[in-house]
Amino acid sequence: MQYALLVAEPPREVAKRQDPAAAPAYWGAWASYMGALGQAGIMRGGQGLEPAMLATTLRLRDGQRHVQDGPYADSKEQLGGFVPLLEQSPFAWSRRLLAEAEALLREASRAATLGRFQIEAAIQSVHVEMRLTGADRSGALLGLYDVPARLSPMAGVLVARAAALAEAGQAHAALRELDGMAEALVGYQPWWATRAHVLDRLGDGDAAREARRRAAGVTEDPAVRAWLLAR
Repeated sequence: MQYALLVAEPPREVAKRQDPAAAPAYWGAWASYMGALGQAGIMRGGQGLEPAMLATTLRLRDGQRHVQDGPYADSKEQLGGFVPLLEQSPFAWSRRLLAEAEALLREASRAATLGRFQIEAAIQSVHVEMRLTGADRSGALLGLYDVPARLSPMAGVLVARAAALAEAGQAHAALRELDGMAEALVGYQPWWATRAHVLDRLGDGDAAREARRRAAGVTEDPAVRAWLLAR
């Protein structure tokens, strides 16, 4: 018989992982504990979990699967609808959480090691700055998207970069990039939604509405589907 051992830590303990003063003792204790289990021949494997702030919640509701980013209530559950970033009021955002996020990003930058989560956090930071200040940072945003597009050119990254291209005033180039992915991503909702956004930028309303209809057809979330069809 085999057992899975789950260890739950309070946030103050998890924070020690990134604290230069506390990290050596924290990881040293774990290394000793895991080493003892290994030497005793009773451990088959182990893996640490990501912090709770990166968690994803999976729910089944009315027989449908709902994936929710983060261990908190979905904004669309609270507000009764889907509100995209560009239509949200930044004055309703939590200043405490924004300050905490910026502090974590600065702390991560001191490690001088480029990683996926640092880039994603930097992208979100630029989005937030643009909404709070009204400043045009589309060029910086595109530059940030270029990094994951080179390092891990997955579908979501490439579609997001196409959206950034459009925001930087290069809608025709964005449409060409999306067209180049068409065969592989015909069933991918973000591809259709981004295509609709780009077509709107180019003034092709009919094609944009058709793309939104196609996006709604492959959308699992009722709130997002309703928003797409109402445009």
